[in-house]
Amino acid sequence: MSVISKDVLKVIRTCLQIGVLLALALFVGRLFMERGEPPLFDREQWTARDGFTAISYGSVTRQDTPGLNSRRQLAEHVSALTDAGYNWVTTEDIFNFYNNNGPLPEKALYLMFEGGRKDSVIFGQDVIGPASAHASLFTNTDTLSGWNNFFVTFSNVASLSKSPFWDVGSQGVRLMRINEGIPGWEENYFLNDFLRNDQGLKIESEAEMRARLADYYEKSFAPLASSMRTPPQAYIYMPANSFNAFMPEEVEKANRQLMAQYFPLSFTREGPALNSFAEGPQNLTRLQVPSDWDADTLLKTLEKWSANREEFVLQSSENVEDWSTFHTKISATPFELILNPQQDSTDPALLRGSSVWDNVRLSLRLELEEQGERHIYLRYTSRDSYIRLTVQYNRLVVAERLPGQGVFTIYDKVLSKPPPWDIDIQLMGNRLGISLNGERIESGLLPVSAPLRKGYVALGATTEARFGKLSARRLPTTWRLETAEWTPPVKGEKPAPSPVWESSAAAHDGANAVTAVALSLPEKNTSSKDQLAYMGQRVLAVRAQGSMPIAALPPGKLDFNDAVLNIPPFSTAQSLKLWDGVMLTPEPQADWAQVEQALQLIERSGLQPVLRLSLEAAKNLATSGKRMSADYFMLDFQRDDMPPNLWTSFAHRHNRNTFLQEQKTPEGQSPVYSIRSH
Repeated sequence: MSVISKDVLKVIRTCLQIGVLLALALFVGRLFMERGEPPLFDREQWTARDGFTAISYGSVTRQDTPGLNSRRQLAEHVSALTDAGYNWVTTEDIFNFYNNNGPLPEKALYLMFEGGRKDSVIFGQDVIGPASAHASLFTNTDTLSGWNNFFVTFSNVASLSKSPFWDVGSQGVRLMRINEGIPGWEENYFLNDFLRNDQGLKIESEAEMRARLADYYEKSFAPLASSMRTPPQAYIYMPANSFNAFMPEEVEKANRQLMAQYFPLSFTREGPALNSFAEGPQNLTRLQVPSDWDADTLLKTLEKWSANREEFVLQSSENVEDWSTFHTKISATPFELILNPQQDSTDPALLRGSSVWDNVRLSLRLELEEQGERHIYLRYTSRDSYIRLTVQYNRLVVAERLPGQGVFTIYDKVLSKPPPWDIDIQLMGNRLGISLNGERIESGLLPVSAPLRKGYVALGATTEARFGKLSARRLPTTWRLETAEWTPPVKGEKPAPSPVWESSAAAHDGANAVTAVALSLPEKNTSSKDQLAYMGQRVLAVRAQGSMPIAALPPGKLDFNDAVLNIPPFSTAQSLKLWDGVMLTPEPQADWAQVEQALQLIERSGLQPVLRLSLEAAKNLATSGKRMSADYFMLDFQRDDMPPNLWTSFAHRHNRNTFLQEQKTPEGQSPVYSIRSH
């Protein structure tokens, strides 16, 4: 019997090692081989700013496996999304959207893979490569070290970060539980609570909690940053939706500050697919695609979340699909929408597709007095930003909340009549009208803060609540330009009423409502006291009827200061509070740098800057390459009047969702401008 010598064994062992390394090299080569044509992004043609859709897959397996997303399913979905006109965007595109007013393509889609699995990259590349698609892989950082068969490693991340098909983001360190086994206390997660003892009492200070969370975020960021050409920009908070359930205020504040410190983009929620500008970059959400969804189901769901919805009417039990909740259970009948909040839940039910609604008409019925609170939200973007009507027992409270400013009560009244209560709400610009059983509440139109621009229609409750006869409709944004000049009244005759009073009062009941009225300011050095007083009457009349008064400076005037808004008998400070915005009308050959400087001065005064443009001025602005920071643009022309290439250039640098285009009006009536429907 021959014995293999040590030298032969050494050779065999070396050959085996070389074989393993070659196999590993082939595997890694297949893993990161860029199969397919890299995606092309014609960013100069992008003009959309509705927002973007984010969908996420937890896996991409070779074969169909129950509970897991498969390669076949992904291929069918990507093909259907392409045919439906969706366009891929990168993490950098989303960053520019929120931070640099960057445009997006029509039906922008952000494709995500969670979990950092290698099979997601291997089989995902097989699908996105031939489709010239783009995706982002999110991985935990504690799985990056060493070699394993399931998760990407440091070297994999380095290769992916150079690929035109992929971005890499962080999914934190890992999902860790804390406060387990405490009698009578529900266990929680590492980022969601203080550390507690066996009696549920805190055993760490706020400073210690912050240090613990800071170490977690550093470890969620640094390992990826060391392996990538540029640091990771996007982060997924785990577990999703935690900010919509119970979390100590100090913990929530620490999380939000640390997320923003390390990551400019954070996905904190799961459910809604559409992210608008209103939500902000630290409150992003994605739709996690179930493993049993076919392409048709995915497309129908995304359509419900699109910015195309204009109306909702409760008609059947299937309408429950039009609403999304995080922790609150929801059901529907043809007559009622029923919310059943779970323990410690504070999240409302969101009307899908209403995230970019501004002007709203909403009606509902409350049949009974209830011990719990029933909430109606308008322009809801987060727990820190909304307008809210609350009914508890027979008390109605109207409040608003701005980020970092707490809740401010606008109206608080005991309802004198017993239920049922038919509540009709109309929100136009920064005025809120509420009717109860057909009668306007005694305070008339209520003021709301101008920064609350757009957001969801939503419903909430602290106990089981029923909302009957429910309907909601988005109202158009319509502005009227008041062109009538003041004329001295004839002695002994009553002055004629301003056209503003007639047009605004008649229109403030729905589809024809006037959101804002632009009032032409007179030249102060040629104006009499009576003329200035008349201007004050016009401003007050516009505000009283629910429209926003916009001060229109004389054409060509760009030297703005607060004093030009003075209207007697009010002081400068008081006058500023009466106006909502200031409109500039530059000459076609204007110095656009000077125009931009004036717009910024208006914004610093706390007012909305508005820019009115003739066709020639808009053409010149389009060819100038400049961008104006106006909140609204009043265009004295229609889109078709402008050459397509100039329109694209103009819309590319400005938010076309704020383009108020001139509409045809009967001769003799004030000009009307409106934002076209999506």
